[in-house]
Amino acid sequence: MKFLTLLLTSMLLFTACEDKQTNEEAALSTHTYNLKDTKGNVYIVNKVGQDISIVGHEDKVIVFDIFATWCPGCKVVAPHLSNLQAKHKDKLLVIGVSIQANQTNEALDAFAKDHQANYPLSNSEDNYLLAQRLAYDMRQPRSFPIPLIIMYDTKGKYFRHYIGPVAEEIMDRDVLSAQGKK
Repeated sequence: MKFLTLLLTSMLLFTACEDKQTNEEAALSTHTYNLKDTKGNVYIVNKVGQDISIVGHEDKVIVFDIFATWCPGCKVVAPHLSNLQAKHKDKLLVIGVSIQANQTNEALDAFAKDHQANYPLSNSEDNYLLAQRLAYDMRQPRSFPIPLIIMYDTKGKYFRHYIGPVAEEIMDRDVLSAQGKK
């Protein structure tokens, strides 16, 4: 009986280590996500390990706003992200990544109008996959809280993330830091 218990414990231990290794390998692998906004623009996101790049937007601070149109905190943060996008113009790219299934472009455009979300809102099949991968990188649970805002510096390195609404002044300071300015 002791042998059987030891054998089962060993098997569970090795299986758990194998799953962890598989998850770590997945996090370090390369993935490409195609995000299409409501205007038809496509953003090709390359994720290599923890790093991000978006074709045509190199040397910019990248901010992903993972949101849903029904989320009160998402509604609050949208105008602040718009203000940052306007202030930092060509040095910042904010992309809203909707995690709602079967969302229409019209519903996202209505959200943008009602909550001053003046930045691209992606309504793509890859949205949920990218959101899950980014949440995993941030060590968030599978059903992570929103808004989840993730910032990458001008070299595509993870810089900071925020859970829930955050003050515009804090994000502005962090955008400047991610640009290499103080």
